[in-house]
Amino acid sequence: EHVFHPAYPWGLPGGWVDRREPPAAAVERELSEETGLQVEVIMPLEVDLGDYHDHLDMVYLCRLIGGTVQVSGEILDYGWYTPDELPAMFTFQRRAIEQAVRLREAMAWASAG
Repeated sequence: EHVFHPAYPWGLPGGWVDRREPPAAAVERELSEETGLQVEVIMPLEVDLGDYHDHLDMVYLCRLIGGTVQVSGEILDYGWYTPDELPAMFTFQRRAIEQAVRLREAMAWASAG
């Protein structure tokens, strides 16, 4: 639950890319800063124009590699949800989660064959 998103407070952790910072590095940094979790970026899932002027939204598939949840001052609360139980959030983030679920299912199907 984000401090800075009053219309849709629940959503994926994230933030701004610093000048000359690779987007994947920004994902790793922002997740660590906001949640205390360390991740390995696997691949982009969704890229789209954002809901704000001059804004580009990107969501990356990541693999958890360590850490303990310790939320920053930018986060009011956190929770783990199944795709069917997601709280109201930006449509773009919901689409990215649906894409991640489809990808996970496809990978499970491919490895079972």
